[in-house]
Amino acid sequence: RTGAIGYEIFDKTNLGLTDFLQRVNYRRALEGELTKTIQQMEGVQAVRVHIVIPEQRLFKESQREPTASVVLKLRKTSSLSPRQIRGITHLVASSVEGLKPSGITIVDYNGNLLSSGTGGDQISALSQDQFQLQSSVEAYLERKAQSLLDGVIGPGRSIVRVRATLDFERVEKTIEQYDPDRTAIRSEQKTEENSTNSGRKENTVINYEVNKTLQHIVSSVGNIKKLSIALIIDTNSTDSNGAVVTRSQEEIAELSDIVKRAVGFVSERDQFEVASMAFNRSFLLEEQKLLDKAAKRQVWTSFAQKGWKVVVGLLIFLVVRSVIKSLARGIVKKKMAEVTLSKEAKALSEGEQKNKIFVEVSSVVKKKPHEAARLIRTLLEE
Repeated sequence: RTGAIGYEIFDKTNLGLTDFLQRVNYRRALEGELTKTIQQMEGVQAVRVHIVIPEQRLFKESQREPTASVVLKLRKTSSLSPRQIRGITHLVASSVEGLKPSGITIVDYNGNLLSSGTGGDQISALSQDQFQLQSSVEAYLERKAQSLLDGVIGPGRSIVRVRATLDFERVEKTIEQYDPDRTAIRSEQKTEENSTNSGRKENTVINYEVNKTLQHIVSSVGNIKKLSIALIIDTNSTDSNGAVVTRSQEEIAELSDIVKRAVGFVSERDQFEVASMAFNRSFLLEEQKLLDKAAKRQVWTSFAQKGWKVVVGLLIFLVVRSVIKSLARGIVKKKMAEVTLSKEAKALSEGEQKNKIFVEVSSVVKKKPHEAARLIRTLLEE
């Protein structure tokens, strides 16, 4: 939320407001709406908008134009491109009646001028667009020529640079031509008069239309006015056996013709320069050595990583194996302890049974001594 007050300032009806206060409220509402709109843009943290709307004058010569200023606070690590600055300028200009982009000034919280109201922004923007178009044309032509050369003599064996001069003049011509030799009858009028004195008279009036050609020609903007091409070719080359040989002038001329056809060279308009010299490849040898060292280091690193994984896997296997063995020993000991306990419990149950029988026999002997004595005598006799 921005905290700015927009058109909601008119939600409350205040009776007795003068025209001056109404204009002030309208300006405040317009500033608040623009503040809320601009603050929604990416990279903008805070914004203040100030609008000056002059009073209406009786005469147009004394009427002053409205102006505006915008203060932006950008987020950290954020910046606005020139295209975004122009967008904010035109947004404010389109929101205020009679306000032109040249009457808007944009600054940041550090006081840096982002867009001045001098009227030169349109010119600078146009120049920037023209520079971008020129750079894109040059890069496109260079890529076309360089790709052909790289495919023929190999990458790194040639350098192509193109300087393009474009025609940004917009010309409109209206041509109206008349051909007196080619005419056509447009109308013909014949008049006949009969009188007794002069007899018969005949009058003929013929109107001719002259052939006319009307042309309205509007030339396109951005046409190539001139090209300057520079080509450098490595003198040394390698044959099929890998031996270093010097390029012939015929080969250099053929390569030059290839580049000319690729970029659309016109001899009456463009310039072309070609040079053949030995390229310095010492840095390539150094880079090759560095790449070889990096490749060896990567091989050893991969071996070390694989060996580390093998060692870790072996350690995990030994640990798991020892844990399994310990668990197996624990299970065996537990089973043996259960068997021992079962034997002791069985022995204990047999002794309890004997004690129980002895107690029962003792109780019977005490209760019936005669019968017990007779039973003992019978057992002894048997």
